[in-house]
Amino acid sequence: MSLQFLTLTVEAERKVKNGQDALAICRDFKAQMKSAYMDAASTMDVDGESSLGIVPDKIVLCGNSYKPDGAQVLAAFCTAINDTVTKLDMSDIIASQPEEQGLEVLKLISDAFSESKLEYLRNCDNALGSKGINACMSVIGGQAKTLKHLYLENDGLAAESLQILEQILTKPAEGDSTCACDNLETLRFHDNMSGVEGAKAAGRIFAQLKHPKELRYTDCRSLGEGSTGLADGLDAMGDNIASLEKLNLAGNFFVASDKEIDQSLLHALERAKGLKHVGLRDCNLEEEGSQLVCEALMKSGAKLESIDISENDLGREDALDALVQLIVQNRTTLKKLEVEGNDLSSAGIKTIMKALGKVNSVIEIINFKTNMVGRIGAKAVLNCTMSNLQLLQFDDNGFFPEEVEALETKFGDKLEEMADNMEDDDVDEDEGIEENDDDDDVAALTEGISNVGV
Repeated sequence: MSLQFLTLTVEAERKVKNGQDALAICRDFKAQMKSAYMDAASTMDVDGESSLGIVPDKIVLCGNSYKPDGAQVLAAFCTAINDTVTKLDMSDIIASQPEEQGLEVLKLISDAFSESKLEYLRNCDNALGSKGINACMSVIGGQAKTLKHLYLENDGLAAESLQILEQILTKPAEGDSTCACDNLETLRFHDNMSGVEGAKAAGRIFAQLKHPKELRYTDCRSLGEGSTGLADGLDAMGDNIASLEKLNLAGNFFVASDKEIDQSLLHALERAKGLKHVGLRDCNLEEEGSQLVCEALMKSGAKLESIDISENDLGREDALDALVQLIVQNRTTLKKLEVEGNDLSSAGIKTIMKALGKVNSVIEIINFKTNMVGRIGAKAVLNCTMSNLQLLQFDDNGFFPEEVEALETKFGDKLEEMADNMEDDDVDEDEGIEENDDDDDVAALTEGISNVGV
């Protein structure tokens, strides 16, 4: 018998659900299961046996807030089928609830899955705090042998919350030496308020991961010291970091006041040979840090599909050269490039576009927003053939209406709306950039590019 996996989703009107509302949700869940069984009946063989088994595999409770009596009804239903459920989305289920009731709801739902074998747990938008993490301990800690994907985003997690989570994820399962970090592949934190000590705790969790695939720690108020803790954790992963495919550390600060970048970050990136997507937006890298990051990524030999190095004061010389070399090294894989808000001039954009044109890239998405690009940069983009392009973001630069019109004509709906490009002055002239100013530099770069190993 083959299995058909079923996702049970709350489809009721969004509101705070009480016990009666929860009963209606359970009836709807049963109806979803019955419908799936009826569909399976059409596959019955001549002996009257169905060739399909219906297995509720995923439950989605998100987007509806529940009162304790409603959560109790749902918990009873979920307990009855929790042995087949491997995926749970319990995001945003306590909105508008007083703290005490919200914590009770979290514990009821968590306890219903304490003995499941969850592989995927999404618990976002729940204003957890340390009390909330403790309330969810059973569902997080109870999956030590199976949990692979954990999402804790926009949960109001402070430092204490991360320290509690560290204990949960690194504590061996009862009667076993296995801990959750042995199996975790995805770990995502975003928009929390964890501060320096929380970032250090996250770094210590990272260090224990054996098979990481995706890590996100963004906009959590890490500051410099906390960011160093994250970088140290990545470095401490050793060769385990080679399995990492996605890394997003936006909003952390990896360059100290003395302008030296965290060496542990560079060491980690050099070993991250499996990386496909890297996000280092607004990481205070500046020119030297950006250059060193690009060089570390090149040294890793990773086949990158997306790079976001926006808002880092990239500069216009060595860092730009290193970025172009990185683009070319990934000429057969790079689909998305984001360099927004880096004060790049037309000369810089021209250099990038010449590189893209030379290597026949597979680029699909380019973000050049909020730089200092004028007519010469626009012309470079217009003259570049990008057969796979799906989206060009070029707003908030120094274009005159005629450049905007030309871009709109060539790229049509692939060009994001250009609302902030009415300039009174020629930014290229103000920058002293002329049509062929950078041709010698580009020629030197592209000559070097031909020698880059892939």
